[in-house]
Amino acid sequence: MGEPFHNYDAVMDAVRLLADPKGFGLGHRHITISTVGLVPQIDRFSGEGLQVNLAISLHAPSDELRSRIMPVNRRYKLDELMAACGRYIARTNRKIFFEYVMLAGVNDTTECARALAALMHGPLYHVNLIPYNSTPDGDFQGTSDAGIKAFKRELEMRGTVATIRVPMGRDIAAACGQLRAQTQPKVKLAIAE
Repeated sequence: MGEPFHNYDAVMDAVRLLADPKGFGLGHRHITISTVGLVPQIDRFSGEGLQVNLAISLHAPSDELRSRIMPVNRRYKLDELMAACGRYIARTNRKIFFEYVMLAGVNDTTECARALAALMHGPLYHVNLIPYNSTPDGDFQGTSDAGIKAFKRELEMRGTVATIRVPMGRDIAAACGQLRAQTQPKVKLAIAE
């Protein structure tokens, strides 16, 4: 858990061990490193010579919005991040996956879709739209399924490759972020009533 590029050397050691035929034997292309967008580490990673996937947690198409929901953007602005992504592709010729959690009324507008499409001009860019798993005490609500599909259509009309991630475990409150929700005050109150 946490930002893998904050523990860069140990993560690279783990990747090599996981992929080593005498270790775990997992294929490089079955491994994805997901980062919030630490620019120096993306540059360093591009020189590793590994066939490992790179995913960037983007979640917003503008500096103003991304800085509000992702504090890392205050350090590495979108232009710096996208420049690092361009360098990564030039050096590796590998696709980058951009993770985009869909937050109702926050980053799911038509204007956001258009701004995101403008960022996604590279042929090796792929956007993963991720339904948000709402919790009782959470600050955000998830975009409706229809809203996510409309956002995807808006991206595709502008030439951006996008997929919608299929949420798993929602029906048993075991999707990402939901297990913690069982210990939140509003949930305890609702159970007690």
